[in-house]
Amino acid sequence: MRLPNLKLGLTEGSVSPRDVPSACTERLTAVAERMGSARVRRSARLMEAIEHHALALHFGERIEVLDICAEPHQELRVWEEFFPNADVHGIYSKNADSIHCDVPENTDVSQRFGAEFWADMALQRSPHLIISDGRLSHCQQLELFTYLFPVAEPGGVLVFEHRGRSGKSSADDENVLHALLYKIVDSDFDSSSLLAKRDDFLGYCARNIAAIEYIECGVVIRKRIFEQHKFTARPLSALAEETWTVDEPSTYSRVTPRIFGSTVMDQRTRDLIRTLGARPAPEGQVGVISGVTVLDGGIVITSDGHVIEESFINARHLSRRGSLFRVGVSEIYVSERSISAQQTLVGDTYAIVKQTWDSNFGHWLVDTLPRVANLGERFPLASLKFVLNGAAQPRIRDLHTEGLGLFGINADQVEFADWRPIFVEHAVYATPMTIPPFTKSPHAISILEGLVSRCSPEVRSKFSGTRRIYLTRNKYPRRNLVNEEDILPDVLRAGYEVIAPEELSLEEQIALFASASHVIGNMGAAFSSLAFSPSCVKVFVLATEFMLHDYFYDLVCHKNGEYWALQGTAVGSDLDIGSDFSVDANVFRELLVEFNR
Repeated sequence: MRLPNLKLGLTEGSVSPRDVPSACTERLTAVAERMGSARVRRSARLMEAIEHHALALHFGERIEVLDICAEPHQELRVWEEFFPNADVHGIYSKNADSIHCDVPENTDVSQRFGAEFWADMALQRSPHLIISDGRLSHCQQLELFTYLFPVAEPGGVLVFEHRGRSGKSSADDENVLHALLYKIVDSDFDSSSLLAKRDDFLGYCARNIAAIEYIECGVVIRKRIFEQHKFTARPLSALAEETWTVDEPSTYSRVTPRIFGSTVMDQRTRDLIRTLGARPAPEGQVGVISGVTVLDGGIVITSDGHVIEESFINARHLSRRGSLFRVGVSEIYVSERSISAQQTLVGDTYAIVKQTWDSNFGHWLVDTLPRVANLGERFPLASLKFVLNGAAQPRIRDLHTEGLGLFGINADQVEFADWRPIFVEHAVYATPMTIPPFTKSPHAISILEGLVSRCSPEVRSKFSGTRRIYLTRNKYPRRNLVNEEDILPDVLRAGYEVIAPEELSLEEQIALFASASHVIGNMGAAFSSLAFSPSCVKVFVLATEFMLHDYFYDLVCHKNGEYWALQGTAVGSDLDIGSDFSVDANVFRELLVEFNR
């Protein structure tokens, strides 16, 4: 694919390079010619474009240049002359032998310039100017761009020449990098576009490319200017001042699900069980850390440039993780917006229990709340204050404080923090005991089961006995069961109570599920309260054809119960996991009879 001849993101009447303060009074083209640069012989126009975009670089400050080229000595001298305060580094593209990196001579070229190579380079460098002479394959160029564009300094410039590894022009060849750039050009650099909202690398580019200039022999890309920091992720045990293990890794048995209405979903669930079913739940740890910043999603960064890896819970499948973006498949992360703390918590010791997706009742209940008990293993809970998600809806915040109250934590111990970064002087952190969506520690479930006895006697007496319950979601704005009225008569005749869980307090939900022997309903977060259900509970979920059976199926495994599911058919224009849906009422009726035996 070939880009049109575009010059985007450039300001009319830009300052001439001659007007920029610099120790070098020559134009870049003149310097390159004087140094015998092969690049300027290939295209003086390319050198002019590089100079134009490099206006954003501060000539008086120290900058870093990385040049991937076949004639490193001549080309590096050009940058040393033009940027007198530059740190200039070169990589020999002809045989991938790096001048500044230890690359074995007998390493295959594709391996030398593969993801691992560029990830190592991204860890070492944050260049202001990156130039590749086009000798790498198109896929290698894309790998370079994937790893080095995110770590390049804001305002930095990346240049890719159109040359095959033989040196012959290859601008008309299929080029995956250009295909990516074309999509960004097509979005008109609109930060509110659907492309910019994506969580993947394409979305990162759409948000952070300020200009693309395509010329006959290459493409010049300029990064927008913003506050950027680079981090590496490490486990709590490597970052905390002191850690304690409060829950050892453990495994548990899986029950066999019965899934109807979709052979595809049935097979996908069985594949999940086969690949992840024996994975042990993670070790539960508690650690003391000082001087940390808590970002949106509860991501915790330390003062020495690390991220607590466990704080990525519920975000590990994403490249864009709150304010941070993952570089390729490495453990390197860069910020996309300011992470300067806008609030400071000092004096007291704060437990950080904020996390990604904790505005969802189920993820907060199962992934977060049990960690409070682990903190209590090492610290008197009355001596701590707790950082929670203040961006959650008021109803969810009430459930959060009610849950903490079951551990004896008062409302005045709670600090609700929204999406803005918050600095914590003295903190304690408990690692998650779950790997969503398919693995949960038996200890975490045991902690939740223990909350049943902490409910008030009045609530427990209200929901005493053995019950059959049907959970409706039809008071929610999404994923409604549109033909629920067709199945409710059968449900009621079978002795089920119709429950809207959102109308109950947390204590009432706990006591309700603790008394439920049979649970049927439209699959959603309310099923997370199965954690309180008795052993051998029977569960029958109704779901769209897009809903996987993982999170709630896993809870049933902890109960050694039965898990039944009927896949329905989504309705509406945008068909996805949130769509309204219907189920076959006749099939449901037949299954209900068998389920109740």
